[in-house]
This record gives sequence, structure tokens and C-alpha cells, in this order.
Amino acid sequence: MKVFIFSIGEQTTSLCARLMKSFGFNVVILDGKESNYEKYKRFIEQAHALGEDVLKIDADIIPNGYVRQIYEEANSHRLQSALMIQYQHYCIYRNGINIGNPVFYRKEALAIISKNIDKIDPARPEATAWRLPEINDWTHTSDLVVGLHGVYQRHEDIDRHEAHKIDRKQIDGYDFSVIGELKELCD
Repeated sequence: MKVFIFSIGEQTTSLCARLMKSFGFNVVILDGKESNYEKYKRFIEQAHALGEDVLKIDADIIPNGYVRQIYEEANSHRLQSALMIQYQHYCIYRNGINIGNPVFYRKEALAIISKNIDKIDPARPEATAWRLPEINDWTHTSDLVVGLHGVYQRHEDIDRHEAHKIDRKQIDGYDFSVIGELKELCD
């Protein structure tokens, strides 16, 4: 299965790619200097052209061995009708389990999103794709924890992530004081 890695130059990009390769995935790194929305549109275009199911992961996720179970789980009898499946990771910013990354895309979901790309909110492309009426009833959140998020990030990336959570009014549940202490330990 192909995995598309979304990178904005995170220090963990090559580690994420190396691990995904070692877990049996064919890796495509999308690391252009573009908005997340433009990157998402490029991902949908490239993934849809493949005509197969794919996985999307952010480069600041360090995948673990449970990521190997994604293809098997997605194709189990229980989930064979799910168009998109989101997985969980341990998030250092939250200091706990977080939902949402990586995301499995069935080829049918890619076709639907491609056809509705003009309905995708540039501020939240993946979230609005998930909520498309043709997809939303066919989504699933897995219990698998398949990675670690937020370690070994540059100070500016941590600051950007915190600002992003504040802008989205999602800061509750995040403990950026822990990150502040970790930044000091890394200096």
C-alpha cells in the first residue's frame, strides 16, 4: 500500500519515511512549500490517479509496528464498507492519546473527494473531506495507536502547532507547558 507523507520540513520526515518503508509501505513524500490545502489537493489528485486504497500520515508522526495492522483492519469484514478510517497516536502536546492520524482512504473516498474538491474548506481540508455527506456515514475511528506525535520538532514548529490549536479553539486538553520544559531540555 502507498503512504503519502505530508511534510513541511519536519526533522522527523526521513525517520517517518524510513519506518513506513520498513513496515512494508511504498512511500511518497509530499514536501512542497505550499499551503496545507494545496498539498491536500495534490495528494487527492495523485492518490485518486493510482486507483487504489492509500494511507496519509503527517511527517511529525513516528509510526510504530502497529501501523502494519492498518491494511488488515481496513479490509476486515467489519470495516470493508468504511471509506475513511482514522487512527490514533500518542501526542506529546496533549500528553495522551489523540485521534486523527494517520488516515486510511479507500479508493472510492478518493473519487468522491476528487469530485467534490471545490467543497473542501481550505482551513480544514481533511476534516471537511471526512464530513462530506457521501463519506461521513462511512467513516470509522480505530482503537489502534500507531505512532508518536510531536517529538524532536523545531521550536518554530511547536509554536506553530500551539498557535494552530489556539486559532481553532482546540487548546483545551493540550499541555504546552510540558513541551516548554522539553524544549528547554533539548537546548
